[in-house]
Formats: sequence, structure tokens, C-alpha cells
Amino acid sequence: YDIGIYLESSSNNNISGNTINSGDYNYVEYLIFLNNSSNNEINGNNINGGLGLESSSENNISNNEALKIVLQLSPYNNISTNHASNIYLFSSPNINLSHNIISYNSSTGIYLESSSNCTILDNNVTGVQTCALPILTGDAKDTNNNYYYTIGILLENSSNNIISNNNLASYSRGIIIRNSNNNLITANNCISDLKSFNINFGISFYNSQSYGISLDEISSNNTISGNTLINHAYGIYFHLTSNNIVTDNIFDDNNIGILLEDSSKNTISNNIISNGTYGILTWYSGYDSPSGSNSNLISENNITNQSFA
Repeated sequence: YDIGIYLESSSNNNISGNTINSGDYNYVEYLIFLNNSSNNEINGNNINGGLGLESSSENNISNNEALKIVLQLSPYNNISTNHASNIYLFSSPNINLSHNIISYNSSTGIYLESSSNCTILDNNVTGVQTCALPILTGDAKDTNNNYYYTIGILLENSSNNIISNNNLASYSRGIIIRNSNNNLITANNCISDLKSFNINFGISFYNSQSYGISLDEISSNNTISGNTLINHAYGIYFHLTSNNIVTDNIFDDNNIGILLEDSSKNTISNNIISNGTYGILTWYSGYDSPSGSNSNLISENNITNQSFA
């Protein structure tokens, strides 16, 4: 495919101040692409397409405008102060991802797959809502009038990451940690501008509703602390997880502040939960887990103005 600027096995280059678009061509996936290239500066470019790295390390990607930024097999890079629709990391550990503006209209704003020891810090992540959230469906419609979910930050098979001081808005799923361990999620603001809720205890909560932070698929030893979660069906939702810590978070106007479904041995302490239906709810789905939600420690929480505590 056609690429505007392509670096192959090249180092110590400075690519800055360029305006690149695909012109009369059909959609071009990457307009700047680095392969097996290190110690390059990619700064201040306006790209009407993607910016991609493969097998490239120790590059600085900053102050660019791009449709997307994608790293594959590319560790130890810095991605900061960019404006993009999406940032995706595939098998790219030790990435600093900070002070970016992510305005996404597809499924996920920031996505890490098999990428550990990364720092996601001080980013503004905003989705695009096109309709109110229906029960048991997603929050936006595609061109075929089908609903889909939008996710602010998604980690899959990614451990030992720090997600801190990010601002997330206009999504149905704020932060999802899936099959990932030993992550720190702290001091993030998760504020949804839509909420839908209908208590139906005959179904699994997993495929329904909106929530701020979710841990699922056997994620363990994660810490969720000091976050603010406002206007969700579920503020924090655990599904099939254990040995996680939820502490010192602020919940307001969530139908359920903290929901534990088939999740055990978690610690829930020192949270402030107000203005909802349930403050903390543990639940056994009847089919995802043979044992339900057991041996959780729930202590020293301040729960007010709930229909049910």
C-alpha cells in the first residue's frame, strides 16, 4: 500500500512539521510508518491517516495529529501530546502514553493487547455518543443501525500497567481490564453522559448496561484507588475476578456503586458511595461460576442516599 513517509532500518531521523494526506487515493492505512527503526523524532505532523510502528523502539511520537497511532512489537517508545482518534498497542511493552487527546468514534479509544509495564497518564479520552443506551445493547449505532459499545481504555492480557489521572467521557465502558493482573488504576475521572438501568436479576450483568471501570475474565491483584465515577449503571463492575483492591474511590449517581458478580476474595474499603439504588451488590449468576461471590472484605465504606444499601 502507499505510504507518505516510510523508514526502514533507520535511526536518528527527525520527521517534523509535515502535512500528509492520501489525496485522490482510496483510504491509506498508514501515512507515516517506521519498521525496525529506532531513536527517531516524529513531531508536529498533520496526518490524514495512520501513524504506525513495527519492531521499532525508543522513538518519540509527539504533537502529531493523526487518525490513529498503532504500535506492533515496538517497546520503549514515548507517545505524548498527540491528537488522534485511537491509540493501539500490540505486544509493545514499556510505553509512555501521556497527555494525548483521544476523540474516538469507533469501539475503543486506547487499546493495549499483550502490552505490559506501560504508563497511561493524563490523557483526555472522549467517545462519540449517537443515541441513548438501550438495555442489553450498546450505546451507539453503526451505518446498518446496529448498536455497538464504546470503550475508553481497554487492556487485554496486559499486566503491571499504570492508568492514572485520565479524564474519560461519553462512553458506555470507561476502563476495562480483561485477563490482566497487577495493574494500578488510580485518580481517573470517569464521567458518563448517559445511563440506562433496569434491574433484571434473571440475566448476567456482563453483557448489559454502562459502567465506569470493569475487571473481568480472571483479572487479579489489581488496585483501583482514588477514582471518581459519576452517572453509570455500575460504577465499578467485577466479573469472574479475585484478589483485587477497591479503595478510596468516589461514586456519585450510579445505579449500583460497586457490583461483584461471581467474584471472590476482593477488598472493598474506604469508598464514598452516594445517590444510587444499591451501594454495593454481590451477585451469583448461577452459571459463570460454581461458587458465586464469596470471601470478599467490605469495610469502612461511606454509603448514603441509596434506595438499597
